[in-house]
Formats: sequence, C-alpha cells, structure tokens
Amino acid sequence: MSKDRLSKEAVPHYKPGDKIYKLFNHKKVIIDGNQDTFVINIDKNEN
Repeated sequence: MSKDRLSKEAVPHYKPGDKIYKLFNHKKVIIDGNQDTFVINIDKNEN
C-alpha cells in the first residue's frame, strides 16, 4: 500500500455542504472543494 493511499485513508474527506457535526468525530479532516482544498484540525474545548 502506498504512503499516499494510507494518508488518504487516515484523514477523512468531506465536501462543502456536508453536515458540520460529521467533522466533530475526527481530529483532522480534508474539505475538497471545486477549486480549493482545505485541511482542518479540530480541537475540543473541555470547558
């Protein structure tokens, strides 16, 4: 298995318009838009 394939499987990919609550199950996600791609890191605040 290639390193590129492993990294794609390890970080979930979403599209603009997906429900935001899906992101909260992960620490890092990738948002694939038509022109741009964003990597989002998610930290939970324990207050």
